[in-house]
Amino acid sequence: MARSAQIDVAVRFSETDLMGVAHHAAWVTWLEMGRLALIDGSGLPYTEIARTHHLTVVSVSLRIRRPLVFGDVACITTVLDRVGSRKVRFAYELHHRDSGVLVGTGATEHVCVDLEGRSSRLPDRVVAALRREPAPP
Repeated sequence: MARSAQIDVAVRFSETDLMGVAHHAAWVTWLEMGRLALIDGSGLPYTEIARTHHLTVVSVSLRIRRPLVFGDVACITTVLDRVGSRKVRFAYELHHRDSGVLVGTGATEHVCVDLEGRSSRLPDRVVAALRREPAPP
């Protein structure tokens, strides 16, 4: 079973555009929130990882299927898609919390870098935490 995390995010007025819908840049921020919830839930918070390494975003894909407006709540499911020696990929599904309708999908790919910004292997402790089976609910 792949590691996953779920969070709810309410669309803030400041995240909407002139058309009254959530701006696409807000969606990318929500992906980050979901990703950090997954990483922090692995037992090794990102703040600990960041002491020696960073997971630099090298690719973002986002498909907005239905708009969200101020006050809507999105349920974001983040799944650890792949863990390689230097790269990590996360996949995302966003559903309208009240209706359950799929409103968006996305993926991000990250390369591990050291504090000087050089590509690095993922530390063993990070790989172990991400691959660890989640505790049963």
